[in-house]
Amino acid sequence: MSGLSEVELARIVKQGNDEVAAFGSTLTDDEVWAVAAYLRTLTFSTSSTSAASSASTSTPEAVAAEATVPPTDAATPSVETTPIEGTPQAEVTSEATAIPQPGFGAVTGAVENRTSASLPSGLKITLRGFDHGADPSTGPQEVVTQDGTLNTDGTYSFGGIEIPTNRIFIAETTINGFPFQSGFAIVEEGATSVTLPSIVIYDTTEDISALVIDEARMFFEYSSDNIIQLFGVYSFRNTGDKIIIVPTDANGENSFIKAPEGSSGFSFEPTQDGERLISTESGFGIPPSDGSYGLVAFSSVAKTKELDISQKFVLPVAVVTVYTPEGVEVKNSQLSDLGVQAIQNFNFQIYDAGSVVANTTLSFTLTGEPKETTAAITPEATNPNQNILIAGGALGIALILAGAWMYLRDRNRVEEDEDEDGGDEFESSEEVMDAIITLDDQHRAKKISDEAYQKRRAELKEILKGMM
Repeated sequence: MSGLSEVELARIVKQGNDEVAAFGSTLTDDEVWAVAAYLRTLTFSTSSTSAASSASTSTPEAVAAEATVPPTDAATPSVETTPIEGTPQAEVTSEATAIPQPGFGAVTGAVENRTSASLPSGLKITLRGFDHGADPSTGPQEVVTQDGTLNTDGTYSFGGIEIPTNRIFIAETTINGFPFQSGFAIVEEGATSVTLPSIVIYDTTEDISALVIDEARMFFEYSSDNIIQLFGVYSFRNTGDKIIIVPTDANGENSFIKAPEGSSGFSFEPTQDGERLISTESGFGIPPSDGSYGLVAFSSVAKTKELDISQKFVLPVAVVTVYTPEGVEVKNSQLSDLGVQAIQNFNFQIYDAGSVVANTTLSFTLTGEPKETTAAITPEATNPNQNILIAGGALGIALILAGAWMYLRDRNRVEEDEDEDGGDEFESSEEVMDAIITLDDQHRAKKISDEAYQKRRAELKEILKGMM
């Protein structure tokens, strides 16, 4: 036991290990540290056991005093002596008083009720903690799962939680079968507590009239001799005061995004740079938000010499843009040719369709052959501001954690840059885009002020402009 630090002893009290069952889950922070301090007294010498034994005829108070004050004879290490070299030992007083130490603390938060009904009594709140490695493809590891109950004042608190630097915490609850989650919080170095963003509870509706589509972009990828891949990138907002529930049918379509006529294999994914959607059993939910959501819709069509495309828009769209590989022309007098633009090392011919009204079908014909193959185009290429796509089934926690990983990566990169003398801050335009995405996430999460956000974003845009 002398090889264990005070923090490790406290962890065993709260969480147990392979040999000791957890027995302190109901203890307060002070009680946990008091138990850990007492356990530390048992590590000094077997003579303390003898002392306790010899005191068996004494009063209970004397036994307690013997147990909390280790002997100080020459043959027995004192409290100032480390039994194993290099192992830190906690100072123990005769009162066995525990001093809160870094490594454990409280995780707190609140539920903000924006519904027309009262919250259920005894509402269960689940705290989840994740550790994430340097590679986002490996996925986060859930290391903390603890249930608690919402207080009558709308707050919740989890005490005695291990809070190492960079651990990611979120909280969640379920009301009437619908999941609600907080934003993420990342433990800062030396922190003794963590406060999570509020879990906001809304009413729900399937009425999509409050949805506003700001932009729709259509990309075409000539990846083989016989197939053309279609990517539709949608940016939209929920301007209402309820979560809009969007069911997905057997064909992958939903109530406001439809597959191009004659296409197959329709599916969609949320974009990393958008606000967070909520996964449901039959589709997804769109909470009210000032920020934009993003979806990428995928489908394919058989290649023909002249390909007719018909795309229906259920809702009005402020701007519709069509991107074809250079060499492929669009026949439609209503579309304006904006010239060629390079996106991830491929040249695209861009056409502006302007705005469209609700229940409009945009039709045009593709002719010609691309000057260069676009087989290497990834979904990321469909959105210059996007870095990661999360599968449709991974809405919610996974998307939050992907944003948390990017926040950590950018924060660590900034810290490394500050430690270096000279040198460029970014090695590629993709890294600058990643930094802009992360900055936007931090600002939406209210982790930085508007002034600092605008200043840093302007700096990053200037850096990006210089790389183009």
